[in-house]
Amino acid sequence: MFDRAGLEHLNLCNIKKTSEVLQELSKTGKWKWMLHYRDSRWLKENARLSLEGKEKQNYLNCCQEAGILEVLPYHECDLMSRDGPDYLACLVRLQVQNISARYPVFITDTTAENAFGKKGILTMTFDSFLTYSPSLTRTA
Repeated sequence: MFDRAGLEHLNLCNIKKTSEVLQELSKTGKWKWMLHYRDSRWLKENARLSLEGKEKQNYLNCCQEAGILEVLPYHECDLMSRDGPDYLACLVRLQVQNISARYPVFITDTTAENAFGKKGILTMTFDSFLTYSPSLTRTA
């Protein structure tokens, strides 16, 4: 899962790199890119405003059809009255719901709190995600 700041900086090339990493990781287990409904709506709005946004949205639609990307159902994180999602609570909830595949990775370029690690959530930057060794996940 990306935070909004991370999503804002993704270009089409980076989205393709992310899907390639997820496809590689999926050879040894179930890996998906989870996207908040609110972020999905934001990306769709950007697709209406720019060609690059449209290209990103088209590629993400292909990823969703291929099972690499999953848009989360509308939930409390998506309420417009909130400033943004509570990523920690959301990822913990997803861990419980997906007990058979519960190795969450939170991608952010902001300083992550130690609270994520205490809950078993790996936090990294986009660049470190791209260079993360799939062999490390086999032991987790």
